[in-house]
Amino acid sequence: MVFTVQPTSAVSGTAIAPPVQVTARDQFANTDTAYAGAVTVAIAANPGGGTLTGTTTVPAAHGVATFSTLSIDKIGTGYQLGASATSLAGAISAAFNITPAAATQLTFGQQPTGATAGVAISPAVTVRALDGSGNVATGFTGTVIIAIANNAGGGTLAGTTAVAAVAGVATFSNLSINKAGSGYTLSAAANGVTGTTSTGFTISPAAVSQLAFTVQPSSTAAGASITPAVQVSGQDAFGNTVPGFAANVTVALGANPGGGTLSGTRTVAPVAGVATFSDLSVNKSGTGYTLTAAASAVSPATSAAFNVTSGAAAQLVFTVPPNNTTAGAAITPAVQVTAEDAQGNTATGFTGTVTVALGTNPGGGTLSGTTSVTAVNGVATFSTLTIDKAGTGYTLTASSGALSGTSPAFNIAGSSTVSASQSTVVATSPITAGGAASTITVTAKDAFGNPIAGATVTLAVTPTTGNTLTQPTATTDANGVATGTLSSTAAGSKTVSATINAVAITQTATVVVNAGPVSAGQSTVAATSPIVAGSGTSTITVTARDANGNPIQGATVTLAATPTTGNTLTQPTGLTDASGIATGTLSSTTAEAKTVSATINGVAITQTATVVVTPGTVSAAQSTVTATSPITAGSGTSTITVTAKDVGGNPIQGATVTLAATPTAGNTLTQPTATTDANGVATGTLSSTTAGSKVVSATIGGVGVTATATIVVNPGPVSAGQSALTATSPIAAGTGTSTITVTATDGFGNPIPGATVVLAATGTANTLTQPSGPTTGDGVATGTLSSPVAESKTVSATIKTSPITAGSGTSTITVTARDALGNPVSGATVVLSATGLGNTLTQPSATTNASGVATGTLSSTVAESKTVSATINGVLVSQTATVTVNPAAVSATQSTVVATSPITAGSGTSTITVTAKDANGNLVQGATVVLAATGTGNTLTQPTATTNSSGVATGTLSSTVAESKTVSATINTQAITQTTTVVVNPASTTTTITGHTPNPSVVGQGIAVTFTVSSSGGTPTGNVTVSDGTAT
Repeated sequence: MVFTVQPTSAVSGTAIAPPVQVTARDQFANTDTAYAGAVTVAIAANPGGGTLTGTTTVPAAHGVATFSTLSIDKIGTGYQLGASATSLAGAISAAFNITPAAATQLTFGQQPTGATAGVAISPAVTVRALDGSGNVATGFTGTVIIAIANNAGGGTLAGTTAVAAVAGVATFSNLSINKAGSGYTLSAAANGVTGTTSTGFTISPAAVSQLAFTVQPSSTAAGASITPAVQVSGQDAFGNTVPGFAANVTVALGANPGGGTLSGTRTVAPVAGVATFSDLSVNKSGTGYTLTAAASAVSPATSAAFNVTSGAAAQLVFTVPPNNTTAGAAITPAVQVTAEDAQGNTATGFTGTVTVALGTNPGGGTLSGTTSVTAVNGVATFSTLTIDKAGTGYTLTASSGALSGTSPAFNIAGSSTVSASQSTVVATSPITAGGAASTITVTAKDAFGNPIAGATVTLAVTPTTGNTLTQPTATTDANGVATGTLSSTAAGSKTVSATINAVAITQTATVVVNAGPVSAGQSTVAATSPIVAGSGTSTITVTARDANGNPIQGATVTLAATPTTGNTLTQPTGLTDASGIATGTLSSTTAEAKTVSATINGVAITQTATVVVTPGTVSAAQSTVTATSPITAGSGTSTITVTAKDVGGNPIQGATVTLAATPTAGNTLTQPTATTDANGVATGTLSSTTAGSKVVSATIGGVGVTATATIVVNPGPVSAGQSALTATSPIAAGTGTSTITVTATDGFGNPIPGATVVLAATGTANTLTQPSGPTTGDGVATGTLSSPVAESKTVSATIKTSPITAGSGTSTITVTARDALGNPVSGATVVLSATGLGNTLTQPSATTNASGVATGTLSSTVAESKTVSATINGVLVSQTATVTVNPAAVSATQSTVVATSPITAGSGTSTITVTAKDANGNLVQGATVVLAATGTGNTLTQPTATTNSSGVATGTLSSTVAESKTVSATINTQAITQTTTVVVNPASTTTTITGHTPNPSVVGQGIAVTFTVSSSGGTPTGNVTVSDGTAT
């Protein structure tokens, strides 16, 4: 083969043109036009370390292979290609060159290195222009610009920063940076190419040459340390702190406008080039102080100016004290409080909050306005202070932290302007029409409640019918009081108003004029009718009137209804209202016509009303469902008793009862065989083979009864055939452990919780671990077996059930006698014992059988946990069994109800304590208690939870009606036989009469004496008798 078209010089990365051709020839140098084999070219001479790309293997066409896409990425002079093909002699091309392509990017050739601030970076930084293949673009002559990229020290780049590239390389020989810093980088950029960033480098400080205050002295109080601490640094000519500077630095006062003295440590050795002066102070105030700093071999420095203020505040002084003024008016001129130092100078630097308050308070006044002010240049100004009550000798106090001060005394005078809202009008009430007059008392006050003497009072009353109004005979006295009177022949509510010095007073007074006595003929009784027995209520309306038909307010109405059988007659809850009306109610469980009559204030009313009571229907709430419980699965039967009642609790005869029970699994439910009897009762039965809680409901004549009954179906005795025993097998002798799982069930497959499981195993050298507790809710208990002896082991189990019910349940106790190797021992005598009280313990009737077993029984009337132990042939068995005895159902006669008594109407509370017990006196936990109480005005709080572990639940009773209350209770719907009585006593009252000493008077002249009657309960009524010791 020969290169018939030689490769020509080309640009890196571009195709060699014209395409290279290789020709296959025979021995006579003729083209072998029949040759069609594959020809491969590769780089033979590679001066630039380049890579040949493009299609490098081509099949010959008529003996010629043409390569049109060849290119080389690296520049170089004297590249050669080699050609090869199977069974042909190879060929080498003529030499050719690869030149760079146009520049596309910049890169740092010589990266910047660490240097000293202000000194040229050496060696010189270089930046190269590269083509797309990474070759230096020697034809690039563009200008490259250098700048700081990451400016770690805030420095400035100096030197020639724009250089024209020579043969693709720009050299920067005099670059420098003036500020020290670690992590500087440079950036390079040029037109038409991608820029670049250098690696990081450090600029170090130059030699120390000067001092500088890097933390200037700040203004401070005389004698106080300057804070923050002053700092002086040793720096190079560019302002960089030189860490190695260690010469002592001394500071002194420069400018001294106050003639002060600089104290503290004034000569300090620098640390890392910085001298810190932490306790400098100046003792004299002044504006424009400076400090100087000096050290050997460096230029000194002078600080910025600072000020020294006066000393700390030591006292507060009222420099503008409060003046006399009128109540409610601002004190003028504005009060000023000044903070002074110990020498009495204004502490101009004091900006604390100053608070003023009343010191001496002769009038019981209140200080208003802005009472807390921030001092400005040591002075706090209070421009809005007012005092609302008149008085002589007021003082103010000022405080701010530990500072304080007191003002001189000043006076507050009352205002003569009447306040409509502060002035008052009161009147004695009630009065009787045509009887004694009401005394009307008017008190004139200013806007701040100060009394106004000498004011003219004019009274008015509405409505005016029948009134006699007497105006005050004089102006208001020193207490601001003037009085008049009102009497009237017309019953009703009278509104009394007043004007004082022509100012209409906001407040009015009400005088109630009561009507005359009750009239039997004019008063009326009405009632709504008919009502339904046990559910309906008739409203009875009584209207009290006098002989002229005027309604009488405040009368006491007492109702009566006959016949009385089954009646609930609710008396009116209050006296007659403004329309003379009082209402009560009547309901009854007895269907018949009732005649309602009334007395008003003891007067029998002529008119009566008739209320017709019609019979009721089945009541879902009053009807009941009860059932005997618990029963045993597969053997026990519960009797279900349904009682049909109307809303009044009357039994309903002849009603059809349908029973249901859920869940239904295993149930046999027998419906009542007849309708309800004369007592409203129908009975059915429920038995079940499935253990669990069954909820029994009933419908009576299609009405779903609210109450339900719960029947607990307990599992039957353990069934040897139904119970299961499994064990993991095989295990390795000496290392393996088998888990033994025992599931206790009765004859119907119900799991038995709480049963004691005892395991046994045949064989030798066994380690048999018994279950750690009784069976779970799923009837499961597990133990383990291991042994170093390899053999087949037979594992067996006995299951002992617990708990039982106090007074009815019996626990079977099974004892298995074994020797030391686990073999059963027959013919052994077993003696049982059990802890606790109330036990009936039956010993085994014979010695142990062939399986080593003997059984006895335990029952008890006391609910508690019993520990059962045994001796076999006099040997005490290590293992014991636990039998839990649960309480039986709640007993109506054993359970108790007690209450604290007496209590006070309207304020006292009785605590009601109910204790749930079974027939044997055992406490029953978790029972639901519902309380009831007779009488009216009751607030009865039910227990917030079921009975606790002591069988106790508590509620409360309070009442506004004084009477004897009978408290009863039901526990789990069982009515408790015992009741308790709570006596509610009336609230006690105390009446107090206070008066004032009359002013001196001329002999024989009348005087006015005012008394105030107050009571702790209700409105006081009656007369006050005044006596001077000889006459009343």
